[in-house]
Amino acid sequence: MIGLGRIALLLGVLSTPAAASAQEVVGTSAVGGKRVHLYSDGTWEYAKESGEVSRCVALHKSVDFCGSILNWRPVKARGDFSNMFLHSDRIQSGLLIEELGTNDGFSVEYMRTVALEAAAEASGVDVSQIPVLGFYDVQIGETAAENMVYGASIDGLKIVYSNTIIVADTLTLQAIVWSIGDDYTEEHQKWNADFLENLRVRTEGEKL
Repeated sequence: MIGLGRIALLLGVLSTPAAASAQEVVGTSAVGGKRVHLYSDGTWEYAKESGEVSRCVALHKSVDFCGSILNWRPVKARGDFSNMFLHSDRIQSGLLIEELGTNDGFSVEYMRTVALEAAAEASGVDVSQIPVLGFYDVQIGETAAENMVYGASIDGLKIVYSNTIIVADTLTLQAIVWSIGDDYTEEHQKWNADFLENLRVRTEGEKL
């Protein structure tokens, strides 16, 4: 049976139109006695000191994850995924973070098309054969987002993807929670909501 890692690899490689140079957090240090995050491009930023953020992990200069490690265990990211998490053998999640956005011609509609074409290519079928199970308006913190649920069949294994998309001026985020099966089950919905609830996305000064 094909593993979820292979599923993630296929979809991760195909779900981004170009490899983006997202600024990943590579370490922490102190400047003037204050904690700072160090980014992969050589820049740094003061870490926020609020109680809420203290239990969060900075995944990117614009994205924090505040979920329990008991519910979402970090695993090695594959393909173009910036980060991946394991909830159970049936449910995993991943983040695709790109420092490209509406300023570069990206839109939610464009990313929706890219995601469906990726699922079709991974399944070896025409995009018209990819079942779209629904669209939902959701929130990630204060940020409005669109959630699209669709299916794929990879090497005979049926998968349902719940893909939440944010496109801002210079940031595109896909927060994907996938599960084995062909229905968007209550369990899948529950853990998709939990994953989104534990994301923090900063888009200050950007139009959504």
